[in-house]
Amino acid sequence: MNYKARCWDLFRACRELGTEVRFALSAEKDRYVKHHRTFGGAAWVWLKSPRDENRVAETLMGLKGVEAVLPRHEAATRFGLMPERIGELVVIGDHDTVFGGA
Repeated sequence: MNYKARCWDLFRACRELGTEVRFALSAEKDRYVKHHRTFGGAAWVWLKSPRDENRVAETLMGLKGVEAVLPRHEAATRFGLMPERIGELVVIGDHDTVFGGA
């Protein structure tokens, strides 16, 4: 673990940039708030509509510190995840970035 310079609330960031999503969740959201305050270097994003995928992915990639935005099935294959348990998009932060609700 290293010091993180930025934390994005992806739901709020998308809304403020005009590309609303249904829900965004840090992959580290759990009951161990003392350790990492539920902020994590990856996040799941659920879309309001499948038609929004490209527009939302572009918005997310425009945020400083976002290293990658992957579609659900690509992320599931790459990281061994269960596709039915993650959002339509998976967002990966760089070395200095985490995600979570503010």
